[in-house]
Amino acid sequence: CRRAYLRGAFIGSGSLSRPRSAAHLEWRVSSDTAALQLQELAEVEGFTLGVHETPRYWIVYAKSRETIRGLLAALGAHGAELRLEEEGVFAWAREEANRLANADAGNLRRQATASARHTDAIEAVGGPDALPPDLRAVAELRLRLPDATLGELGEAAIPRLTKWVVAARLRRIVLLADR
Repeated sequence: CRRAYLRGAFIGSGSLSRPRSAAHLEWRVSSDTAALQLQELAEVEGFTLGVHETPRYWIVYAKSRETIRGLLAALGAHGAELRLEEEGVFAWAREEANRLANADAGNLRRQATASARHTDAIEAVGGPDALPPDLRAVAELRLRLPDATLGELGEAAIPRLTKWVVAARLRRIVLLADR
């Protein structure tokens, strides 16, 4: 009976935000008694709702996606619940794609900055020929493959070098140039 009452009240005075916007479900009622009764009925059913007074009416609301999904299921609005869940999945996928794209862009910026610093340092010491043989090999690779990562430079070296060794040698070149 409580759920039927909540469902009827929602049909009569409830609203749900569009799935793509921030989660918001509310009932607009005319009195504090009605607002507190809805809040209490929902609480007995396991849903925590907020109550807010405006100059014209009272609002009983939920902003948590989990609470809203549970309420929609309890009210029998399974289609709306599925749309809300689907939008949540799409939102997560968009956020994850943006996070990965931003991380990749940041990595590329750092890689380009480091490559430019290495190239400038190699030129500042007088080119690869001015370096000892172990540093010369890495310097020549950096000049030949300016967009390569440290791992790719190590794989291109003969014999192969670890990423750590390539990084250490490039650091030594930068230190020589700074002196």
